[in-house]
Amino acid sequence: MRPILVIIDIVTINYLSLMFFNLLNKDLISYFSKYLNNKQLVFSIYVTVFWFISSALINFYKIYRYTSTINIISLIVKQFIFYTIIVLSFIGLFRSVDVSAIVTLKYLLTCFLIIGTIKLISYYVLKQFR
Repeated sequence: MRPILVIIDIVTINYLSLMFFNLLNKDLISYFSKYLNNKQLVFSIYVTVFWFISSALINFYKIYRYTSTINIISLIVKQFIFYTIIVLSFIGLFRSVDVSAIVTLKYLLTCFLIIGTIKLISYYVLKQFR
C-alpha cells in the first residue's frame, strides 16, 4: 500500500505543478544541456527528490492501523511545512522562475488538501480491512 501512496503523492505534486505553474515552455538560462534547461523538468526532479528526503526524515509513510488520527494530521502538517520550504527555495534558487505568491499558495494548499485527504482515507480503509 505504501508504494501506491508514494506514487499517488508524486503524481499529484507534479501534475498540479503543471496545472498551476505552467513551466513547460520556459527555459532556464544557466544550464548547457537542453533537458536540464527545461524549468518544468528541473522543478519535477527537484521536488520529487526532496519529497522523498523530507518524507523519509519525518516517516511520513509509516502509518499503521494503531496510529492515532492526531499523529497522522501532525505528519501531514510537518510534510506541508517541509514541502513549502522546498518549493519556496526552488523559486529563490532559480530567480528566473516567475510565479506569484498567490499561485504558489494555491498550489501548496491544493497539494496538501488532496494528499492529506488520500492519506486519511487510506488510513481508515487500512483500519477497516485489518
